[in-house]
Order: sequence, then structure tokens, then C-alpha cells
Amino acid sequence: MDQNDMNSPQMKELVAIAEVLDEAAKYSITLGEEGMRGSSEKTYEIKDSPGRGKGVFATKDILRGSLVVAEKPHMVVKGIDDIGKVFGEFQNMPFKNQAIFMSLQGLPEHKAGVLSQAITPTSREDANAVFAKLAEFFAIWANNRLPRANDMDKVLHLEMCRMNHACLPNALYYNDIESGLFKVIAVKDIAAGEEITRTYSFPLLTREQRQVQLAWWEFVCACPACDISTQFAREVEIRRRSIYQLAVLCNQTVNLKINGFPPKGGLPVELPEMRASEAAIKLSELLLLENVVDIHWKKTYKLAYEFLMREKQWNEAYKWLNEQNEIDILLWGKDDPRQARSQELLESFQTFFFKNGGKLGVSG
Repeated sequence: MDQNDMNSPQMKELVAIAEVLDEAAKYSITLGEEGMRGSSEKTYEIKDSPGRGKGVFATKDILRGSLVVAEKPHMVVKGIDDIGKVFGEFQNMPFKNQAIFMSLQGLPEHKAGVLSQAITPTSREDANAVFAKLAEFFAIWANNRLPRANDMDKVLHLEMCRMNHACLPNALYYNDIESGLFKVIAVKDIAAGEEITRTYSFPLLTREQRQVQLAWWEFVCACPACDISTQFAREVEIRRRSIYQLAVLCNQTVNLKINGFPPKGGLPVELPEMRASEAAIKLSELLLLENVVDIHWKKTYKLAYEFLMREKQWNEAYKWLNEQNEIDILLWGKDDPRQARSQELLESFQTFFFKNGGKLGVSG
């Protein structure tokens, strides 16, 4: 392609794409914040978040376990997401959604990366303007896309991509494979007016490791868990370091997504020698102190349950079986078949225990 020849077929095609993007970008300015808020029936709204661009905020009190949103992806790009595929999905959206897409943030470093890797510099200002628009478009996609569960596809959700990061978030998001919906669940009570947040990093990393992952989005987190000068942040840091060591002892690092992330330097943590069973139980107790939820933690709770069953510590075993059930209720709801199985196990355990004269109570 001769980038100095604006009349070549390839350049004409790129110019046409850039013009479509320009029209959408102009309309996004006219649309304004009110046009992007959506229905007043929703439990959230999109508005300015100080120092963080736009954010998602609760419009009413949201209880822990509530479904905040169940949203179909607005764009789905299968396999490798080259700019042609992404633009094809962009064109399939209604014009208003195209405008909302163009109002999203694309980071300068991503834009520069696209320009350096995909486009040969030219001396023509008009050609460079076209390439800059295409790079901005792809940078928006790169900054806001998410992987779809269990495959290589990438998806974009125009509203929930506005959710900002917190190292200790109040919401959990996941792609529900069965329904194809992107779901956001409140993992804490969220007050009206409070920002709804998710984590951009793996949830159990130490401060230094989180900052490395967050560098992709070009910001340094200064949340309460990252201010190491405070007692709270030091407690989080020590707990995360202890979690890693315990996970190694009971072979849970892969399950908890902390394999390959051994803590380095910082606050020292020394744990006494213990068996794998003891480590699994202690690890489960520390996960509860995180006060958030992750579906992968069920496997760790299951391990603690199995160890305690072998030791015939029925009350403690019931506690971790119940925690597994609580995660299923939180994610799927009480009427979902996926939750029914864990409820059946819980009821079977209760029946077995009561028949043997036991008395159950969830401790801790």
C-alpha cells in the first residue's frame, strides 16, 4: 500500500473507515452523559468518577448477592482480534452504540503501539490523520475488551466496561457460559451513590504484583489496600503473603491464580511447619478474611471440607461445605440448577449428621 497516494484503493478504504469513526465520535459529544445513562429502572448510572474518567455508580442501595446487571456483549470478535474484525463488529452496532464506543478511553501507549507495529510512517499529514484515527479506534478496543470464558474470543460491553478498579472490589463480574451474559454481582452491600468496582488484577496478589498488572492501564492504584503506610494495608499485605505460602503447602496456587507470583521483598512472613490438611484449613480461613468472593475459592473450601471429614470434625467440615454453597447462591441464585447440586450436598450432610445425633452450627 502506498500511503502517500490517497487515491489508491487501500487508502480510500482506510479513509472511509476513518470517516465512519469520525461521525460516531462527533455524535458521542452531542449525546453527552445523559444519553449514556440508560434506563432509570437500572440500579446504576454512568457518570464522572473523580480522577478516573467515567464510572458506574449505584442509584439505590444494593444488597450483597444482588445481580447488578446481566448484559449481552455489544461486540464479539472471534479468534485473533485484528482491526478489520473489530471494525466489522463496530459496524454491526446501532449508530448510538458506535458513538458510545468512541466515547470510551483508549490509552496513549496502546495507540502508539498500534501506530508503531501496524503502520509505516508517511510524510503526508492527511494520511497520518487517518492512521491516528484507526489507532485510536483499536486502542479503545484494546483497553475495554474482555476475554470470553473458556475460549479465545474477545467481547466488549458498552456499559460495564466503565467499571473502575479496586483491589478490594465490591462487585464480581464473570461471563456466564450457559446464558452468554456478562453478569455483575454485588459481593458487599453497596450504598446508593457509591461507585461499583471490580478488580483488574488477580484478586490475591500482593501490592507490588498488582501494580505490575495494573501498569497495562497506565495508572498506579492508591486505594486503601495499596497505601502501605497504613495498618490496614499492611494487614492485607501480610495476609496475601501468608495465602501464597499456605497455597504452596496444599497445592492450591494454580486454583487461586497465584502460581508464578511468589511474593518478593517487602513484609516478611514466617509460618510454622504444618501438614497440607492444616494449610488448607488455615488458607480457607484467610480467604474468608478477604471479604470478597471468587468462584475458584470453592475448590480450596472443598479441600478443607474433605480433610476435616476424614478427621471426623463434623462442625468444621460443615462450615466449609456451607461456604461452597454460599458462593453458588451468590453467583447463580437459589433457583439455578447449578446451585441445586451444592444445596443437595449440604442437605445430605445435615441428614447424615442429625441421624447420628449431631448438632450443627456454622462457627467463625
